[in-house]
Amino acid sequence: MSGCSSFSTASSSSCSSHSPTPSTANECDSFDMKMASIDTLIDDYEGEEAFKRLTEIQPTVDDNRWVAFSYRFAQACYIRFNQWSEEKKQAERLELIRRGLEAVERAYQLDKDHFDVLTQCAVLTGTLAENSGVKDKVKLGFQCKVYLDAALVKNPNHFALLHMRGRFLLQLAELSWVEKKAARVLFGKLPEASYDLALEDLLKADSNLPSAIDNLLYIGKSYKGKGDKKKAREYLNKVIALNAEDAVDAEQIAEAKLLLTKL
Repeated sequence: MSGCSSFSTASSSSCSSHSPTPSTANECDSFDMKMASIDTLIDDYEGEEAFKRLTEIQPTVDDNRWVAFSYRFAQACYIRFNQWSEEKKQAERLELIRRGLEAVERAYQLDKDHFDVLTQCAVLTGTLAENSGVKDKVKLGFQCKVYLDAALVKNPNHFALLHMRGRFLLQLAELSWVEKKAARVLFGKLPEASYDLALEDLLKADSNLPSAIDNLLYIGKSYKGKGDKKKAREYLNKVIALNAEDAVDAEQIAEAKLLLTKL
């Protein structure tokens, strides 16, 4: 299972803080109970069932409950993205990410300071960035970093956030001179990025969750980029020693095996 597949969920009441009437109090209790059951499904990596239940609830969700609904919906979309194998068209997989991102970006407009909203915005924006051409990759990467930096202020040791920022920095470091020049023309000054800066975040994430396949892979790729073949082999071998728990894990293990043949 990808290390970024598990995220914290809020335990506070999902309804408005205004004093509710008896009828609205019952509605709040019902909504909170539904969200608690969704949290259990997400914790158990049951993306399909979580997505199904959230889709059924969505038409009844108003602005007071949208934040609590949206980041869970985003998580369910991301888990499904991870679980769907390559037999599914990539366009279908990415459409899930876009649906989740649309929901959670609406929540961001309602509450720009909510940790789970910031986290899901970062994860889904980063996922789209990785599956885009250079222009959109940089544009989405910039926005992803805004979310990441804001969330990391709240929790500097959060595994998924450190991992995602490390991946973003690695992607910038890997851009060719021509690609960087084109990106500067389009977006101005690029964020400072290097293999060492990527490793700083990725290794900190590794200290929090040492067996995450995706993080180990990107550590290996960062060392490979630096030219440190010994360290690259060390981390890539850690990847292939683990068992895949979903389709993305399997893809990343296969990538690690291929990279090892080139070292």
